[in-house]
Amino acid sequence: MDSWGPELNVYAAPAILTLVLLVAETIFLMVFLPETRGKGPIVDQGKPQPNTTSPKIPKATKNVTPKSTRKFSIEERISTLRSLGRLHFLFLGIFSGMEFTLTFLTFDLLDWNNKQNGMLIGSIGIISALLQGGYVRRATSKIGEGVMARRGVSSCAAGLFLLALFPRHVATNPELAMRLLQGGAVCLAFTSATVVNSLTAFASLQCDEGGFDDITGKPVSEHPQLAKGKALGNFRSSGQLGRAIGPLLGTTACASYWTFGPSITYGVSGFAMLAISTAMKSVAKRP
Repeated sequence: MDSWGPELNVYAAPAILTLVLLVAETIFLMVFLPETRGKGPIVDQGKPQPNTTSPKIPKATKNVTPKSTRKFSIEERISTLRSLGRLHFLFLGIFSGMEFTLTFLTFDLLDWNNKQNGMLIGSIGIISALLQGGYVRRATSKIGEGVMARRGVSSCAAGLFLLALFPRHVATNPELAMRLLQGGAVCLAFTSATVVNSLTAFASLQCDEGGFDDITGKPVSEHPQLAKGKALGNFRSSGQLGRAIGPLLGTTACASYWTFGPSITYGVSGFAMLAISTAMKSVAKRP
């Protein structure tokens, strides 16, 4: 980096690349998705529409909660949101904690360098992006957001179990060990592509669209706890809290790694994910 001017530390290049990508993404969203500015939809939907093309639809039914969520009562939807928030917190707490130890595992058992670990993490990201764009987007509309999220959590459990088997074969069967590591990475990639996005979409379906008052143009909600901004804000906050606690759990996992070994550490985490997947069964219904 010193050939560009002032000498920078080893973390400067990734930080600069990340900044460039974030700026490019922000510009793309502003240009091609004007609704993300928070102004367009309110102005458009707040205008009276006397010459509607669907006169047979009663005016009172327009701009309200989608039909798909109306078959559930307000109490059921609030309960579902709370359950999703707890599951989001638990999942991200465990997932980010164990993800924190993955490169530590490969360095300890395989003596991988930064380049090899970077290729492993990069491959997980690429596979995740391909799955999200090529499979998840199409399949979710058929099976539902809750089912897709549960599949992702189950995939995480499978990946952690594969990683639990990995250390036992590093010395005796290196080829099998690599297959286990690769299989675990693919499972984690599927998890990254499905769980958070599906849970967020599922939570949004429980919220009130509210519509807009024809006179004031302000959003109208059936229930304060189902207002989309507040409900999704609380939901995502629970997930971010879990993500913040994850590295602390990762530190505990590292202590467990040295005390009980990687197999037990990843095995216990796999059973924890399996428990979360089981708990999701009651809420993984298509709204």
